[in-house]
Amino acid sequence: MPEFAASLLAFALSYVAFALLALGQPAHLKAVDPLAPGPSARKRHRWLAALLLASALSLLVLIQGGAFGVLLWMTLLSAAALSLSLTLSWKPGWLRSVARFIAATHR
Repeated sequence: MPEFAASLLAFALSYVAFALLALGQPAHLKAVDPLAPGPSARKRHRWLAALLLASALSLLVLIQGGAFGVLLWMTLLSAAALSLSLTLSWKPGWLRSVARFIAATHR
């Protein structure tokens, strides 16, 4: 059970990291929240996204071991990227809370 929880947490971290990267682009940010101001803290959000991805990797390597942890991380990266692209395509409003976090951090 701890392996499943770690995998789920790593997926969530990867999804949020990709959401931060995607919402750093004005086109995606306007699709999610039309009234959102333009992103002015892109560099900080890229670093946060990198930190989240590194956290997911280190969690999986710690729980699953080196070889399988990296393999599982890469698989979860693909699943998170696909999930985010589908979310941005069909229900971009679901990412409004992430967009509000971005807007709140650069005030």
